Amino acid sequence: MEQNNSINSKLTFIILAILGIVIYHQVVFFHFINWDDNFYVINNPYIKAISLSNIAYIFSHYYYHGVYEPLQLMSYMLIYRINGLAPLWFHVFNASLFIADAMLVYILVKKLATPLSATIASILFLLAPVNADSAAWVSELKNTQSLFFVLLSLLAYIAFIKRNKASAYFISIVLFLFALLTKETVATIAGVLFLLEWYVFEKNPAQTFFQQIPFYVLSVVAALVFVFGQLNLHASNPAQLGNAYQHLLAVLVNTAGVASYPVKIIFPFKLNSFYTTDIINSVLTARVILSITALIVAICLLVVSYKKRHMGFFWGAWYFINMLPAYGIVVVPFYTNWYLLVPSIGIFALVGMGIEYLYTNADLKKLTLAAASIIIVLFGILDYQRVGVWRDDAYLWKDAIKKAPNYYFGYMMYTHALVKQGNIEAAILFGRKALELNPYQTELLTDFGVYYLQTKEYSKALPYIQKAIKYEPNNAGYMYLLAYYYKQVRDYKNYQQELKKCVMLDPNMLGYINELTEYYINNGETTRALSLVKEIIAQHPDNPVFYRLLGAYYLKYTNNTYEAKKAFEKSLFLDPHQQGADQLKQFIQKLPG
Repeated sequence: MEQNNSINSKLTFIILAILGIVIYHQVVFFHFINWDDNFYVINNPYIKAISLSNIAYIFSHYYYHGVYEPLQLMSYMLIYRINGLAPLWFHVFNASLFIADAMLVYILVKKLATPLSATIASILFLLAPVNADSAAWVSELKNTQSLFFVLLSLLAYIAFIKRNKASAYFISIVLFLFALLTKETVATIAGVLFLLEWYVFEKNPAQTFFQQIPFYVLSVVAALVFVFGQLNLHASNPAQLGNAYQHLLAVLVNTAGVASYPVKIIFPFKLNSFYTTDIINSVLTARVILSITALIVAICLLVVSYKKRHMGFFWGAWYFINMLPAYGIVVVPFYTNWYLLVPSIGIFALVGMGIEYLYTNADLKKLTLAAASIIIVLFGILDYQRVGVWRDDAYLWKDAIKKAPNYYFGYMMYTHALVKQGNIEAAILFGRKALELNPYQTELLTDFGVYYLQTKEYSKALPYIQKAIKYEPNNAGYMYLLAYYYKQVRDYKNYQQELKKCVMLDPNMLGYINELTEYYINNGETTRALSLVKEIIAQHPDNPVFYRLLGAYYLKYTNNTYEAKKAFEKSLFLDPHQQGADQLKQFIQKLPG
């Protein structure tokens, strides 16, 4: 029997490798996508050199959208080392990890079921169109990589359960930590781990709990890191976090989405890169009621399978536990396919077990084989098509608009793609459609403003800039566009006023201060320039940069070495280790007075 299993395993690995290459070879021709790829890779300075400072930053800071995913960024750093910003190796690495994930899915399911169930589950996982988004999009490396570590961790823990080897236990913990350092939300696997040992291997629940405490501690820490990251992200907009009504609606909407996900997994037609939460203002819709009803039915089936000690309970629980992060932790405007990569394993394991059950029935054997073959072929065709959608920006967002024609996001992103192509006329057309559907898109409003400023169509630029400032009145960057507009139309009074607002909103942007003081000095108002810096210092008395700037102004514009020296000394007092501190000390010693 072991020999047959070994043969089945080798054959399955060969099948998975061939299918993976057939479906995903096309990614070698793909480009980066203007959806997170620009932040994670293209414009990310911390991945472009393997240095201690970059590594220290990656492990000590939140990054894009308040997430803490250092191992994902470390992987990008290593890939960048191979061939710079060429998208080829980023795509190849991600797709290869996904194929490896499918092989690990086979090993995991086989250890808990049979080789046939495992083969079916792993093939369906590999060919699932809902999983194509994770494998074909560079930014979702965190998905494929975290799952890789998760599956290895689970397999190591199973080895520990069966052989009671301490080494396997510690390896499992380390691999779980790697998974969390790639993506915090895989913390839910700790719940799966408890079910694995207690329910599947029928171990004592109290002993299981205490044995798994290191996993729970890591999960809690990861959850806290995630929550603090989100709080930090939305610190400038506390109303978004504090609106309990919106959160309740988001949870209801996402519950409907979670309940409808199995349908997208098994019947993967008309998939999109996002799904709109258009029911956010109308909770009691047919979709919500049906979805929640389906959710209740699924829970009832879980209870029945639990009472019968059937493995269906474990795989059903796997799905629901790993879908928890999608239930509305933060208010989001849509939900997406990549939530499904980890949870889908539970669905496909259930399908694999179901197909095997029917296959063992002599009367249904041929029919089951034919149905399974049709499903696999259909999945393969749909998956190939779904992967192809991610080839570039324009193709992805054109597809999104087709499937969600009444939602602004696809139009907005397609507008950016058209600008990158240089097709400005079409970009304006689709950008206006995006604003028509959602007039509060400040990024798009300012894009229009910048475009019309560049083309010197100032009267067209002004309304867009003013609307952006209306929606985000504390955005210094938008305020600067307005100041630039006034400068171009020679309204210097308003130019000064708006530029001063920029300085007060974001004094750390020294370019604003330098531009305004230069304007004052060119107009013979040196005292006013110095007063501006002093006013900033009054609001930020502990910032050494502003004292250093004040000292430089005293020297350059008044030749007042006494006041300059005082300002420089204050700067060094506040931060004696600032950049260029030694040179500044030597410079002060040379100053008279």
